[in-house]
Amino acid sequence: FLGRGSKSEEFGYILPYLQTGHMVGLGVVLLTANIYYPGFPLTQLSEEVREGLRRGLLIIYAFNAVLAVLTYFECQKRRQPWTFWVPKVLLLGGLAFNELRDNLPVIADKHESGDSE
Repeated sequence: FLGRGSKSEEFGYILPYLQTGHMVGLGVVLLTANIYYPGFPLTQLSEEVREGLRRGLLIIYAFNAVLAVLTYFECQKRRQPWTFWVPKVLLLGGLAFNELRDNLPVIADKHESGDSE
């Protein structure tokens, strides 16, 4: 599920590690936003902070939902399984969307590649 890749030219990160970090971060934010347990610093946040975290997650995943719709069409162009990529983009957002667009070539249809003139 996590991507394969080489180092980014701009920042030097390796994609699977970045995606893994985002998954761990999501787990921590879900924990802190939804569970209150006195005595444990991650879950002892005020209701205002927890509400802010929930609102932030809502905004991020609304963005990811738009990217997931675009992913469906990118999968059609690249002949990739949308049933894999759409959930991945819903979860990881732009990281997964760029992985699809940058690492997989567009495959032209046979009837489009011939001369129609």
